[in-house]
Amino acid sequence: MSNIQTTKEEVYGLLKNNPRTRNDDMYLYSEYLTSHWVRDVEKYKVFDDPSYRKKRKISPFETVSRCRRELQNDFMELNADEKIEQMRKAREEVFENYFGGGKRRWILNTKI
Repeated sequence: MSNIQTTKEEVYGLLKNNPRTRNDDMYLYSEYLTSHWVRDVEKYKVFDDPSYRKKRKISPFETVSRCRRELQNDFMELNADEKIEQMRKAREEVFENYFGGGKRRWILNTKI
């Protein structure tokens, strides 16, 4: 089983058993680290020392966050609270408007 598949299964369990993890990626990652027996005093090592993360078989924050997004797309019962969903949708629209087209795309495609 791949590391990403394992992470996805672990994240699914956290999302299913702890609704608070559905709303906040930092809280989700904190719970993920706790499930890997990382004590609070060691959590800084996860971010500062990649070899520590590799030795403990801990996925990076971004991988856990991406697994959460994919699972929430696939399983409606794991969605965040309505307020959080609306906030994420609004932020997505801002990113789409900025990076997804319009004037910025025209500027990037013009030859200087």
